Amino acid sequence: MSYNSLLCGNNVKIISTIIAILISVDLFAGEPMSIIDELLNKDNYSQSSWVERGLNPSPESVTLILNVATKDFLQRLKSTSSKSSLTQTQKMTEVSGLVDALPWDELDTEEKEFMADVLAPAIESLGLNPWAIF
Repeated sequence: MSYNSLLCGNNVKIISTIIAILISVDLFAGEPMSIIDELLNKDNYSQSSWVERGLNPSPESVTLILNVATKDFLQRLKSTSSKSSLTQTQKMTEVSGLVDALPWDELDTEEKEFMADVLAPAIESLGLNPWAIF
């Protein structure tokens, strides 16, 4: 089959459909769930992550607090993101409540900033400005 015969009649429709499917798959990759799931599956507070930020790693007990709080927040955020009936204002209220419930008092300034930087993309994936919430 030549290139010219591919561009005739029904083949154009088939090729267009395939392209549309490929584009939609690529667009779906940026959906909130994939960003949240990516963060859920990532070691967000690995030793190398601290070094990349120019920080000495916090003690293991603090890293555990960060990991548990982050995973719990992301699971709850995932639940919020699946509620299609919520308006942006309602989402903002729910997410603000989730942020307020984080263990901020148990962290120093650098740890708070680190956690906020980790969580920001997940909040942005819901169409919200994380820096208006933190």
